[in-house]
Amino acid sequence: MKKALAIALTCASLLTFTGCGKENIQLDLSKVKEDLSVAKKDGFYLGGVSELASNTDYFEGTLEYVYDFDYSEKLGLTKENIKEESSLYYDENTKELLAVLAPADGKKEDVKTEMNTFLGNITDKENKMEEYQGYLVYVVSKDNEKLLKAVKDVKEPIFGAMMEVTKENVKDTLNIDPASLDEFLMETPMMIVQSNTYIIVRPASGKEQEVKDAINAYMKRLEEQWKTYLPDQYELVKNRKEEKLGDYLIYIVSSDNEKVFNTIKASVK
Repeated sequence: MKKALAIALTCASLLTFTGCGKENIQLDLSKVKEDLSVAKKDGFYLGGVSELASNTDYFEGTLEYVYDFDYSEKLGLTKENIKEESSLYYDENTKELLAVLAPADGKKEDVKTEMNTFLGNITDKENKMEEYQGYLVYVVSKDNEKLLKAVKDVKEPIFGAMMEVTKENVKDTLNIDPASLDEFLMETPMMIVQSNTYIIVRPASGKEQEVKDAINAYMKRLEEQWKTYLPDQYELVKNRKEEKLGDYLIYIVSSDNEKVFNTIKASVK
């Protein structure tokens, strides 16, 4: 009885730290890559408005970005009433418009008055306005309701433009022999001012600790790289998520590690 109990406890201990045999979890890494490429942060993303402004589904004409020094001349708006964190696109020929304006403190009603005056001069186009997360959103388009919904759905990608580290190149990047990996997916940012990274690896039998040590060394190098460069990116690296899912080792550096990890878990076959 004591012997059986000892064996059970030993196996439980091994299961906690090493898996005590292969766990029956299989990830679809192709799906992981696809899903993470479109994963979005929560909250509105002003930078995504430009893509809507060039979308022919919403506009007949060609909208051009209006710089704040042209606000007064082109639309009769007072530049000082509107914060820099705004985005305004307009076509003088078709009179179509997409404006996402952040009023300066105490100037919301002034901005509304000036915009209403401007829009009142566009007699053959219907317009629509909504307040959304501190912004005044104005649209003059083919389908104002549809465009307003699209504006509110604009979210920032968790991962921007990324490049894949192939299994063949893992020796150069992580100092790991490719033969030590049964499965591998790693992507790093194309932009040198971003630290977003994710690594998903299933080590070959008996190679888990070797792989862990190599990836931990890589993460330490990332910390040193960002420590004196960009503090916000250093915080992302320092607060990275490290998890084990079945036989997979998962490392995530992002602005929303939980969402990324949940996306990965959703790809279990």
